[in-house]
Amino acid sequence: MCRAGSTTTACRNCAGCTTGAISTEARRDLAAWLAKWSAKYSKLTGWVEDNIAEAATHCHSVKDYVTRDLFEQLLHDEEKHIDFLETQIELVAKIGLELYAQRHIGELGED
Repeated sequence: MCRAGSTTTACRNCAGCTTGAISTEARRDLAAWLAKWSAKYSKLTGWVEDNIAEAATHCHSVKDYVTRDLFEQLLHDEEKHIDFLETQIELVAKIGLELYAQRHIGELGED
């Protein structure tokens, strides 16, 4: 049931409806965003991982172990973020955008 009380799954008339189908415009926007970033994603994540690892190695070589530990923790955190994003993209591909959106509306910001 949507916020306005409609029980149809095709409700698109009320603001903030979470039961309606994903609009064509939203699909197009998401497809454009994914196309834009999928080409850059692996280069970006590779660059981040390489540079953080290089910084940690440098800190170790100059015996700055506190900063090295910070970089290693940062690298670990970034690897978790990358894994999370890859999982979400795979999930959208497996179950489709409508089911993904319906399942996650408001959820990511609530943690």
